[in-house]
Amino acid sequence: MLDILKRLGFGLITVADTETGITELVLEAEENKVRSSPKKKSLEKELRGRNCDINVGGSKGRKLVTAYLEHSIKALCYGEKQGGEFKTRNISDCSSAVRSNYYGWFERIGRGEYRITEKGFAFLSGDEFTEVLEYYKKCLS
Repeated sequence: MLDILKRLGFGLITVADTETGITELVLEAEENKVRSSPKKKSLEKELRGRNCDINVGGSKGRKLVTAYLEHSIKALCYGEKQGGEFKTRNISDCSSAVRSNYYGWFERIGRGEYRITEKGFAFLSGDEFTEVLEYYKKCLS
């Protein structure tokens, strides 16, 4: 039992139920003892990257909003606000989504400079993920 508590970073104090009230520190708590798996780390990174709570549990046949999609949409909304062209240094948390350009919404025009493509403008005027679009348009205004 002590080994498990130690691995989890917990401590253990025993308290005797007597008139003297004897307490004993059996195991002192230590920080950062929990070993984290790569799978758990990637899940934590995904959850930290999300701002909207759009996904409904048990959704079937509906596209999920991932942190990557949120970052892409945020960059798209920022680019629209800037008139179509923008610099990634102004939205550093989304720069990797803009650089990798999975959805084809951005076009590189210079070092750290991008513009929104026709596909990106079509997404902005479409009816997909409107809740996320509204959220970021409101946040960036």
